[in-house]
Amino acid sequence: MANFFKGKVVAVVGGGNAALDAAEVMSKIASQVYLIYRKAKLIGFEILVAKVKDKSNIKIILNSEITEILGTEKLEKNKSDQ
Repeated sequence: MANFFKGKVVAVVGGGNAALDAAEVMSKIASQVYLIYRKAKLIGFEILVAKVKDKSNIKIILNSEITEILGTEKLEKNKSDQ
Protein backbone atom coordinates (compact mmCIF):
# COMPACT_ATOMS: atom_id res chain seq x y z
CA MET A 1 0.00 0.00 0.00
CA ALA A 2 2.88 2.36 0.70
CA ASN A 3 3.89 2.37 -2.98
CA PHE A 4 0.46 3.75 -3.90
CA PHE A 5 1.18 6.94 -1.92
CA LYS A 6 4.95 7.16 -2.46
CA GLY A 7 5.94 10.67 -3.55
CA LYS A 8 2.34 11.87 -3.89
CA VAL A 9 0.40 14.71 -2.30
CA VAL A 10 -2.22 13.32 0.08
CA ALA A 11 -4.85 14.60 2.49
CA VAL A 12 -5.96 13.23 5.83
CA VAL A 13 -9.25 14.46 7.27
CA GLY A 14 -9.75 14.64 11.02
CA GLY A 15 -8.20 15.94 14.19
CA GLY A 16 -8.20 12.95 16.52
CA ASN A 17 -5.62 10.28 17.24
CA ALA A 18 -6.39 8.13 14.17
CA ALA A 19 -6.02 11.07 11.77
CA LEU A 20 -2.88 12.35 13.48
CA ASP A 21 -1.30 8.89 13.37
CA ALA A 22 -2.25 8.47 9.70
CA ALA A 23 -0.78 11.87 8.81
CA GLU A 24 2.46 11.08 10.63
CA VAL A 25 2.81 7.70 8.89
CA MET A 26 1.95 9.24 5.51
CA SER A 27 4.59 11.93 6.00
CA LYS A 28 7.22 9.20 5.69
CA ILE A 29 5.81 8.05 2.33
CA ALA A 30 4.10 10.97 0.60
CA SER A 31 5.81 14.15 -0.58
CA GLN A 32 3.20 16.40 1.09
CA VAL A 33 0.42 15.71 3.58
CA TYR A 34 -2.50 18.05 4.23
CA LEU A 35 -4.21 17.44 7.56
CA ILE A 36 -7.67 19.00 7.33
CA TYR A 37 -9.83 19.47 10.42
CA ARG A 38 -13.13 21.28 10.87
CA LYS A 39 -12.40 22.70 14.32
CA ALA A 40 -9.90 25.28 15.59
CA LYS A 41 -7.77 22.82 17.59
CA LEU A 42 -6.57 19.26 17.07
CA ILE A 43 -8.03 16.94 19.72
CA GLY A 44 -5.58 14.03 19.70
CA PHE A 45 -2.98 13.17 22.30
CA GLU A 46 -0.45 15.97 22.74
CA ILE A 47 2.44 13.63 21.82
CA LEU A 48 0.78 12.92 18.45
CA VAL A 49 -0.01 16.61 17.90
CA ALA A 50 3.64 17.46 18.59
CA LYS A 51 4.87 14.76 16.16
CA VAL A 52 2.62 16.06 13.39
CA LYS A 53 3.55 19.70 13.98
CA ASP A 54 7.24 18.73 13.85
CA LYS A 55 7.01 17.27 10.33
CA SER A 56 7.99 19.76 7.64
CA ASN A 57 5.87 18.07 4.96
CA ILE A 58 2.61 18.14 6.94
CA LYS A 59 0.46 21.24 6.50
CA ILE A 60 -2.30 21.57 9.07
CA ILE A 61 -5.48 23.24 7.85
CA LEU A 62 -7.91 24.05 10.67
CA ASN A 63 -11.46 25.43 10.58
CA SER A 64 -12.07 23.80 7.20
CA GLU A 65 -14.42 21.14 5.88
CA ILE A 66 -14.33 19.06 2.71
CA THR A 67 -17.55 19.82 0.83
CA GLU A 68 -16.87 18.21 -2.52
CA ILE A 69 -14.27 15.98 -4.16
CA LEU A 70 -14.03 16.23 -7.95
CA GLY A 71 -12.46 13.55 -10.12
CA THR A 72 -13.05 10.04 -11.39
CA GLU A 73 -9.95 7.99 -10.56
CA LYS A 74 -8.21 10.65 -8.44
CA LEU A 75 -8.73 14.16 -7.20
CA GLU A 76 -8.59 16.30 -10.33
CA LYS A 77 -9.60 19.72 -9.07
CA ASN A 78 -11.06 21.46 -6.10
CA LYS A 79 -14.23 23.46 -6.02
CA SER A 80 -12.36 26.78 -6.30
CA ASP A 81 -10.95 25.68 -9.71
CA GLN A 82 -14.40 25.72 -11.32
